[in-house]
Amino acid sequence: ETHPTPLPPGASLAANSSAVSRALLEWTPQRGQEGATYAVCLAVRSAFAGCAQTFFRPARPGAAGQHCLLVVVERCRYCALPGDRLESVAAAWGTTWLQVWGGTGLRQTDTLPLGTLVDLGPRYVVHPGETLRRLSRKFGVPPAALAAWNPDLAAAAALLPAGGTLEELDLYDNPLLQAAATRVTPGLPAAQEVCVLPRICTYTPIPGEAAAPAAPSASGPGPFTCQQCGNGTVCSGPCLRWSGGSPSTCLERSLSRCDRCRACAEELLDPAGQVAVPGTFKSGGCTPTLDTVCTPCSTCAPGLRELSPCTPLRDRQCAAAPAPPAMNLLPV
Repeated sequence: ETHPTPLPPGASLAANSSAVSRALLEWTPQRGQEGATYAVCLAVRSAFAGCAQTFFRPARPGAAGQHCLLVVVERCRYCALPGDRLESVAAAWGTTWLQVWGGTGLRQTDTLPLGTLVDLGPRYVVHPGETLRRLSRKFGVPPAALAAWNPDLAAAAALLPAGGTLEELDLYDNPLLQAAATRVTPGLPAAQEVCVLPRICTYTPIPGEAAAPAAPSASGPGPFTCQQCGNGTVCSGPCLRWSGGSPSTCLERSLSRCDRCRACAEELLDPAGQVAVPGTFKSGGCTPTLDTVCTPCSTCAPGLRELSPCTPLRDRQCAAAPAPPAMNLLPV
């Protein structure tokens, strides 16, 4: 039963009618419950006054038999519901699909499969003395956004630095913080986890630091292109247009970003010095539009000897074996 304390929002308890009494507890956490821990206690009570309760053993004589569960709602993670898209999920959390995609590596922005686990951002562990204002400056996000991503902080009344007010931080209109308006603590508790969605794909200057160089045009920087990838990186993402040849080169990608080029496999030898696991070496690639091309290591042909082994960066070097020294025999 749920009386006198109701189940948390989003939870339901439905009984199944059969010879054996069963009940199914289902709970889909809702926004505003992130970071909270709920105690859900189930009790069995008879509808007949003369029936003894034997389903649970009471904790002490006279105590009602009950079974309690502690449910911790994770922060910074979201489980996709029917019809969810990466873009709609990001908008609901006050960010962009590119931010979420860049941090999770999800391939699709169209409809997400039901139950897809989306990591919205990292969970930062607060250090002693840090406040909401300081975290806001560190990650370049508004204080109101931090509060919305971490509603449990408002409930703990640990959001404002000493002497601060909700009006000063422009947070008074946030309904998650009104309950904490009169209970101000000096800072966030140490070791507290805080969900942060940093703007990893944009630049936001921290207040007080030098401004970023002006964009070359009034319209701002242009769209991302694979040519922006530096040395040792390659443009990744679903390919839209290929060029011919072998290997093929992707000319245009969707949802692009720069990733490290893949590394070729190192050759492994057995105790006798023989090749146990063949390796590969870099024969090309690792450009903005083409990943590393790894080619199997060659072996020295009969009559050739090894000058240098095969490494992930260079193939095995072989040379002709030197001829045996000539022997001049003198007559006796």
